[in-house]
Amino acid sequence: MDAAGSLCRALDMADMSSLSGHLDDKSLLHVPGLSGLGGDYQGREAIIGVLRRMAGATGGTLHFEANATDLSRRGVLRVTGRLSGTRDGRPIRVTVSLDATLDGQVFRRITIECADRPAWDALWG
Repeated sequence: MDAAGSLCRALDMADMSSLSGHLDDKSLLHVPGLSGLGGDYQGREAIIGVLRRMAGATGGTLHFEANATDLSRRGVLRVTGRLSGTRDGRPIRVTVSLDATLDGQVFRRITIECADRPAWDALWG
């Protein structure tokens, strides 16, 4: 599976193992904001770990629906879509974009941005 597809499936909590093949010790995930998820996650285990934390916190309800994917000639991938789920009885449905720098088929830096940061921070607070 290509890197973009693997990232989308991992955010949909469907397939962490294919994403793992596109990460290494130099891969970095940046989650901006003041939520409990905010910060930098370096390396395959840390990145997969935070995605599993997200899945666990939502009782497996987290779902990502990509609506646009664009790969520039410079190796920058942008995926936009809707992230939805439920945490502690609170529903969430936010627009997110992922900007990822690729080195071949390996992610170097991934940033998750949410259009509604207060809703994101409240969900993961």
